[in-house]
Amino acid sequence: MLSGFTDLSDCEAADSLKHKTPDTMELLYVWIEDYKNIKKQGFNFSPKHWFDFEYEVDEEGKVIGGTLHHKERNTNYPENFFGENISNVTAIVGKNGSGKSNLMEFIILFCSSSHGLNEYNKNIVFIYESAGRIYTNRSQLKCNLKLYPKNYIQYPFNRYSNNATKLIFYSPHTEKHMLEGLGSDLAVDDISDGGMLKDDFMTRNGESFLCTDIELLQMEDSLRHIQLFKLFLQTKFRTHITIPKELYIQINASIEFNEEINNKNYRRFYHRDDNLSFMQHIENRLLNQIFANNNSMYTETYASFEELIIGHYSFEFYKQLQHLNNSDFIVYQKEPYPLGKFDYHFTFRIKTENLSDDFMRGLYYYYFQSKVHYGLTTLSFTRNLSRNIFWKWNGISSGEMSMYNLYGRLLETTTASQFVNSNIKKIILLLDEPETSFHPEWQRIFITEFMPFINEICNKVNVQIFINSHSPFLVSDLPKDNIIFLNKKENGDCEVKQPEDMTHTFGANIHSLYRNSFFLENGLMGEFAKEKIDQVIQDLNQQDPKSNISDERKQEILFIIEQIGEPILQEKLKKRYKEIFEPLDRRIEELRSELAQLEALQNLKS
Repeated sequence: MLSGFTDLSDCEAADSLKHKTPDTMELLYVWIEDYKNIKKQGFNFSPKHWFDFEYEVDEEGKVIGGTLHHKERNTNYPENFFGENISNVTAIVGKNGSGKSNLMEFIILFCSSSHGLNEYNKNIVFIYESAGRIYTNRSQLKCNLKLYPKNYIQYPFNRYSNNATKLIFYSPHTEKHMLEGLGSDLAVDDISDGGMLKDDFMTRNGESFLCTDIELLQMEDSLRHIQLFKLFLQTKFRTHITIPKELYIQINASIEFNEEINNKNYRRFYHRDDNLSFMQHIENRLLNQIFANNNSMYTETYASFEELIIGHYSFEFYKQLQHLNNSDFIVYQKEPYPLGKFDYHFTFRIKTENLSDDFMRGLYYYYFQSKVHYGLTTLSFTRNLSRNIFWKWNGISSGEMSMYNLYGRLLETTTASQFVNSNIKKIILLLDEPETSFHPEWQRIFITEFMPFINEICNKVNVQIFINSHSPFLVSDLPKDNIIFLNKKENGDCEVKQPEDMTHTFGANIHSLYRNSFFLENGLMGEFAKEKIDQVIQDLNQQDPKSNISDERKQEILFIIEQIGEPILQEKLKKRYKEIFEPLDRRIEELRSELAQLEALQNLKS
């Protein structure tokens, strides 16, 4: 690289950081020479600033420098447009494969780790705002705006460079998580499905095997939901989200007396009554779990069942169930048919409003079969998971579950002790297609629901949000300068492209947004229907269609025409169909009618 396109040295940046209080970052612009399908493209993230990098190349076509152009825009852009704690929202929209996820991945890798990009790091122009100044990693470039040299070491969100900005990434997809191999102590939380699902080896019956942590993640998310619903119930936070009324819990353990267990405490505390109370059900099942594999445990004499299990991982769970039962907060059937005294599965429900932190702690202990540290972010997983309990919210759709997961994980991340007690003042929140599995109505209200939620849980920090999306509803909730439109060129490369005839997006017609914002060159009709209708048009417009269309095909054409939902198109095709076929059909019917009349006359004469 020539000197005109060299990065500011970390030594210079280190000098500028001496005796400096931690700063936050607002991302304004990045130009990328080569990352996956992104080739020599610049991306503006601010509705108030517009940058363009006019690069220069040498004889071999290598970028050697260039000029940065800047202009202010939307000088009347309202402060706090998205709420007091949200500085900006940028949507990234475009076709599949246009580069949306690649751009988001680039931001994560470039900002969070010195290992992230390696050979990609050299030809990058990065511009950000901090404490009222605009900085760049290419301060040697000519620009019509004063740009200050970068004030970070190695990479933007380096925790050792007085950085007060944290990056959070969420995706409902299960691809391999982006942070693998980037080292430790990153200033980024990956709360995506892919980042939280890991493969791990478990041992069962002496055999090691590879298993995915899908069930573990589902259980963790349901615990996050409890915290989320408590927030909704305890505050005046306005939401259209339906809060489940009850948590359904199923304990899978035998209740039948085990004659092979020769332990005095087991035999003393086991309830042999036919009509068991709720707590007697629980105690019998816990006894079978405790003594299932070891008769030699708990051989001394105990005054009560409670004293017996004080040191056991199930104790806190048992105590909380006892408290809930005494308060009439447990909903269950004493002898639900066909379940009975000897049934393996025991189910009950707890009202959401009665779920407490203490109950969650007991559930943790029981599920992980040990007294782990309370709080999901500090769990030390031993993979010693209980297979004896299962819980879920009844009647929840996949869209609702996806919404709960997003909200619950964000709430957990922003309320974790290591976050609350840190110097973090800024969050860069990256959302990769969060509306996946949302009903269109939920897509329509997502922004108006999500912004107040972020303002509520991030009331002590400032947040910049990036959203990859395929939803035209989301586009209609944002001004056009808050949107990056990406198109996929014929060679597969990404290009930033302003849609034709798109002057405004905010409050725009959804059909126009579909056609323009998402570059749907072939219209808004489903391709299967389009092909069927195109074939009908081709058949009706061929030379001599009467002779060339069979009776079977004629019926199929009529069926397709009758199914078309677009009234003008349907009417035109109906008219064409009648022009071709109905005169002949009417003549046949007339002849049949005349023949019937003649036959009737003949019968009268005879």
